[in-house]
Amino acid sequence: MKAKFVYENMRFERGTDPKYSMDIGMSIILKEKIEDLENDTDVGSHGRHVNKISLKTIDEENLYMKVPYSILYGWNRVDKAVKRHLGEELFNWPAKDAENIGYRLYFIKPEYQNLFKAAFDINEAMNFERGIDPKRSMNIGRKTQILKDLEEAQISPDDVEILPDFVILGKNVLYNNRDAIHQIQMKYMPEKKKELVSIIMHDSPMETVEYAIEEALKNGISKEDIEVLIKEFAHGKQSDQATIYLTKHTRTQEEIEHDEENNIYVFIGYTKKVPVEVNGKKYYEDKFSVENMVKIDKFSTANLSMVNVMKMRFRYQGYEDGGVYMLEIPKEFMDEDSYHEIPEHLQDIVEEYKRRI
Repeated sequence: MKAKFVYENMRFERGTDPKYSMDIGMSIILKEKIEDLENDTDVGSHGRHVNKISLKTIDEENLYMKVPYSILYGWNRVDKAVKRHLGEELFNWPAKDAENIGYRLYFIKPEYQNLFKAAFDINEAMNFERGIDPKRSMNIGRKTQILKDLEEAQISPDDVEILPDFVILGKNVLYNNRDAIHQIQMKYMPEKKKELVSIIMHDSPMETVEYAIEEALKNGISKEDIEVLIKEFAHGKQSDQATIYLTKHTRTQEEIEHDEENNIYVFIGYTKKVPVEVNGKKYYEDKFSVENMVKIDKFSTANLSMVNVMKMRFRYQGYEDGGVYMLEIPKEFMDEDSYHEIPEHLQDIVEEYKRRI
């Protein structure tokens, strides 16, 4: 398949300002192509992972695109990467090295310089659509491009949810389209969320995931948004671990103090007949009883998995009633690691405050 470069899609008359004559989505398309270039493995300073592409003005008139590259590999690779993603039409070749080592300069042809400025400053890019709110114009163009990409990947728009910041949720996409939807998701993912998603979707070590969550919170991503990303992109045990860490890390001081003052116990509870004697006669009455009350750490996936083990055991025990329960209780009342039966003086409290899970 022949690659489609940016200039092949540009429909404006030569000799006129591209800012006013190009299609509404051109600056956005170019911006996305530049982002793809930044993610190319042939771009970036080796060992420092500096991939940010910028604009540089020389002699007040000449505008260059400044691209970092590894001096270990030389500039040939980055030249080829630029041609792969942006084509040759936009620049006057050959490119040249910048004064600071490890950067390559690509002279932008005069007729395309406003387009590049618009791509690097999206607010400027949107000003050309007179009478329409710039943010709305940008959103329309990007939403249209997403729908086009979905159509090309043969993914129904009904199978995805596009959030206001263009995070794309695709849990309903068929398994054989997972690679395609992941590429589209990452293409439009907001930059400050992309790093977190890249980590949680590749089964990274939990220490790395925890650090990424902390950085995401520092960068202003809300707990709720991070939960959405974890649910969408993390899998299995890592999803559980990441959710638990996020919950623990975002507790208020009041919640922290509450957790420090209370214990949580899980147990199988059921009703059994116990003998009682009234006026010399023996009777049997119902009494809520437990198999074993075990103290757990609610921020430990290993401890929480104990609940599922108890549920399986309960199903095979053949109890006529009951279930698996949890109890949150002050440490001053109960603080042993486990109890084989309910302390007699706490029977009423356990029965009143237990919660089936």
